[in-house]
Amino acid sequence: KTTTQMIANEANLPKSNIHYYYRSKKDLLEAVLERILAMWLASVSQFTLEDGPRKNLTRYISEKIHQLRINVSASKVFAMALIGE
Repeated sequence: KTTTQMIANEANLPKSNIHYYYRSKKDLLEAVLERILAMWLASVSQFTLEDGPRKNLTRYISEKIHQLRINVSASKVFAMALIGE
């Protein structure tokens, strides 16, 4: 439902700048989702065999909750993409 012009307005960019880097809204959405996943999965790289599952998962969940608090929009965008909105 969001237009490229609406995205450009929100980002304070000319619409042509968005189209220069992304051929379609789908390409832009994929780039945004890739960034969100990279941010969320960064804490997984800290997993170690020595720490074991409990400590690793506790660290991951704690980091995920922290990310949710500081970047609510990321979770909203990801959820909406999953349900196809």
